Amino acid sequence: MIIKILSTDDYTADDFERMSEQMSPARRIKAGRYVNSEAWKLCILADYCLKKAVEEYGKAPSGNAEIVYAPNGKPYIEGADFEINISHSGRFAAAAVSVFPVGIDIEDKRRVSLSSARKFATENELKYIGDSPERLLRIWTHKEAFLKCTGEGICNNLKDIEISPDGETLITEREGYYFSGEVSQDYVVTVCEKKI
Repeated sequence: MIIKILSTDDYTADDFERMSEQMSPARRIKAGRYVNSEAWKLCILADYCLKKAVEEYGKAPSGNAEIVYAPNGKPYIEGADFEINISHSGRFAAAAVSVFPVGIDIEDKRRVSLSSARKFATENELKYIGDSPERLLRIWTHKEAFLKCTGEGICNNLKDIEISPDGETLITEREGYYFSGEVSQDYVVTVCEKKI
């Protein structure tokens, strides 16, 4: 599996212009809808991040393979024998490439609000979270990565999926799903894979 994380802080305005020129027409239109320049940059960076992860993975289909999106929003590359997923938040974009179904979520630590926990966390998760913004982000990124991996998306009731602490590892009751992640000074990222 390849995981790539990039920050808008590391690129210039000229870099973003060059990256946008390399985007597919559909993605360029999507990026062009953002009136906020930071959102525009993040959309472009997410696309670039995914392309770099696929390049690093080294198994891209021949030709100029375009990233397309299923009706549920899950990205894929036609003809590829691997799975892809992207996420972005604040200043960060993240991408994952795997032979297994995969979901990834990244959250910028500057964008956390403990009051949001009641909207998506179960009672057991709320106990685990306590007053820790980092634990809240760990639960959220696990849930979102899991739902992106399954293709369900986050429109379902998030309280129907419980992420349970097992020591310092977080797990789900559904069989075959495995999590990995990183907590840095600036972000929390979680990857979920379904090992078939």
